Amino acid sequence: MAKAVSNKNKKNVRRRSNWYIYFISFVAAFAILGMFILGIWDYFFPDRTQPMMNNQGIVNYVPGEELDVTILMMMSRSQGATPEQFMLLNYRPKSEQIVIVPLRPQTKIIDGGTTTGGTMVDAYNRGGAEAVMNGIKNTFGVECKFYVKFDRLSFINFTSLLGDTVLNIPFNIDDGAASFKSGTQALTATELYSYITITDFSSVPGANEDYRFVVMGSSLCTLINNHCKGLARASIQELFNKILNNADTNLTFKDYTIYQQALLYNSENSVNPATYFIPTGELNEQGAFVVSENSISTILNRFALD
Repeated sequence: MAKAVSNKNKKNVRRRSNWYIYFISFVAAFAILGMFILGIWDYFFPDRTQPMMNNQGIVNYVPGEELDVTILMMMSRSQGATPEQFMLLNYRPKSEQIVIVPLRPQTKIIDGGTTTGGTMVDAYNRGGAEAVMNGIKNTFGVECKFYVKFDRLSFINFTSLLGDTVLNIPFNIDDGAASFKSGTQALTATELYSYITITDFSSVPGANEDYRFVVMGSSLCTLINNHCKGLARASIQELFNKILNNADTNLTFKDYTIYQQALLYNSENSVNPATYFIPTGELNEQGAFVVSENSISTILNRFALD
């Protein structure tokens, strides 16, 4: 009798052990299936931030026009200070074009804070970047989706990732704070900041007020055209992180995921995408610069908004 009970207990133990083995086998099989599904998920359901491949493994991704965007770029001497440089940067990845429009700080805009309008500096002091963006929309018909404001340190930290910038400086320039010899010069990030923020061009023969904007526009175009070719995905993300972590901006990491593949596409395919345009106009009685209607039409045309 005792032997029969003993055999029955052994059978029960063996049965329980078999169920445990079945459970482990099920979990292992489920895990393997899950890994297989994850492995093929991107093939059947590619994420828009990943390259689209054909069956030969060739990238055939082309960004859409819905990614076209205009950004308000600003620069100040120190963090929290009022910007001294303003510019519009229009980015159209499908067309492989970037258009930079330097704007005078005294440019008149209607930002909603006054009935007659004021300068871009006035708008910024009254309502920050959002007020300037609103004024640009009301005055030029250009809607800025994002803004980025660099100070001296954040600009230097950002551009230092790209290396020295080779510029052809046409004249000897000396404004007391910085001096540059004419000729081909390889400027460090610090020197580039000093160059594009020069305000006194009295040492330059025949230079007028527009010359500082020529320097700004041409320098930034050279920076983009010479340094943004063939960037790896990791380098693009590092540059974007520098903006997020150091500059004053409304950009977010989600925006990076949306534009990541377009930026990579342009870095690999675009040849000298950046150009610049300097608006003309005249000063009014209050000392504000009123951009000409012809220049506004040209901006809209260059931004493909007309």
